[in-house]
Amino acid sequence: MFQRIICGLALLSMLALGLSAHCHAEDVDVSALGDLSSFKSISEASIKSLSDNDLAAGKAKMKELESAWDAAETTLKPKSAAAWTTLDKKIDHALALVRAAKPDADKCRDAVQALVDAFTPAKK
Repeated sequence: MFQRIICGLALLSMLALGLSAHCHAEDVDVSALGDLSSFKSISEASIKSLSDNDLAAGKAKMKELESAWDAAETTLKPKSAAAWTTLDKKIDHALALVRAAKPDADKCRDAVQALVDAFTPAKK
């Protein structure tokens, strides 16, 4: 019983930290990274495939995004490590969802839509 309580408290602590980190991540301005339209375009293609119930194509597009993002790391990260890390975590989250043993189509689309939104420049 005591072990379950400890595990539950540990889980609650991790969730609280994750939610706190998530709130701060949303405050990061990604515009310092420059033109992210190529990443946005790949993400939009993934959403289209996922919306067409073509998980394999959506997953392939996310792999393409991962490769392009990783290749651009040395250029983008020095511009704003915080912004790069924020987007990298969103990409990792979306990748984890599309690569899940039993992917949830709605959760996959939502995560990839969050990427599209993140790659979209804020209107001034």
